[in-house]
Amino acid sequence: MLNLNLEMYETTEFQFKNSLAVEQSVTLKTSYELNLSYNKEHTKCIALFNIQVGEEPLETSHLSVLLKMKGYFACDKISPADEAAIHIEAYNQLFPFAQSIIANFMTNAGLPPFLITKQKICPKEVIIE
Repeated sequence: MLNLNLEMYETTEFQFKNSLAVEQSVTLKTSYELNLSYNKEHTKCIALFNIQVGEEPLETSHLSVLLKMKGYFACDKISPADEAAIHIEAYNQLFPFAQSIIANFMTNAGLPPFLITKQKICPKEVIIE
C-alpha cells in the first residue's frame, strides 16, 4: 500500500469574475488539472492543482472561478509503476480543501450555494510524462 501524507497546502492564485445580470442563469463546466513533481529520492512531491469553473468559452464567461493550489506531500519511495496511484491519491487529499475554498468564497460573495463535484479518476486516465 502506498503512503502519501499531505503536509501542507497553499492557494497560489484565486480569480473570480461575476458579470451576471440579476436572475441570469448559466451552465457551468468544471475542469481539473493536477501535476506532480518529485524530489530526487522520490520521497516527497509537490502537486500543482488547478480548478477552473465557467461557461464555455471561458474567455467570455459571465461567471468564472480559477483556483490554483500547491500541495506538499511526503511519501514512501515511489516507483514509476506507482505514479498513477499517487496522482489519484494526491487529488483525493487536495480536493476537499479546494471544494471548501470555492464554496466559502461563492457564499461570501452573495451567490447561491455552489459546490464543485469530485470526479472519479481511473488510473488509465492519468497521463504520466
